[in-house]
Amino acid sequence: MYDSGIRSIAVVLMHSYTFDKHEKEIGELAASLGFEQISLSSEIMSMFRIVPRGLTACVDAYLTPLIKVRLSYPPPFLLSPPKL
Repeated sequence: MYDSGIRSIAVVLMHSYTFDKHEKEIGELAASLGFEQISLSSEIMSMFRIVPRGLTACVDAYLTPLIKVRLSYPPPFLLSPPKL
């Protein structure tokens, strides 16, 4: 996946709401491979239902890099002086 240009990953394991060790190990492996955004479902939403937890982790993995880029530069109205 990384070689094809993907830089974000969501990790969702069935019982990670109770046993998050394996998700964290996968997250460490993903970081060592160079993934820039790693969303662990056990850290984002620690609940027993896998579908909502997985959906939240996927949305976080997709949107966080986009939000970081958008917040990295000021909006245009801050660059020009106000007109009186």
